[in-house]
Amino acid sequence: MISQSKFYMFRTLYSLLHADNIITDEELDFMKNVLEDVELSDEQSDIFYDDIKNPKDAVEMFKGITDDSDKSAFFSFAYDLVLTDGNYHTKEYKVIKSLQSLYDKENGKEVDTDEIDLVLEQRSGTSKKNVSEVMEEFKEYL
Repeated sequence: MISQSKFYMFRTLYSLLHADNIITDEELDFMKNVLEDVELSDEQSDIFYDDIKNPKDAVEMFKGITDDSDKSAFFSFAYDLVLTDGNYHTKEYKVIKSLQSLYDKENGKEVDTDEIDLVLEQRSGTSKKNVSEVMEEFKEYL
């Protein structure tokens, strides 16, 4: 069974995918594959299946990530996931910006939206990962 912190990381990623109100088949496959390969408790499975039917707020889900290394790793996966379809959508950008701002405030850092823009620009300019690659890296992390 995965820790609650990692479970919330997974839930936050799913909420982020819902930000643009479009779930591609590839994104849905990502979640299904992780669910098949990751051992969740019965309670975690029930909660996540409810998330699928009733998407949750990413900021609220992010607050459930209690391990600092999980929070840090979350952003790497999040940036990769939102760019798998070629570019990020305005709603995804707003969610990542909100989450990064929350993370920075928690760590006593000044919120720097230019840094978020730079990361997305750099990652969109490099060879993008496909959902399968992100999924494998995420499963290894869990």
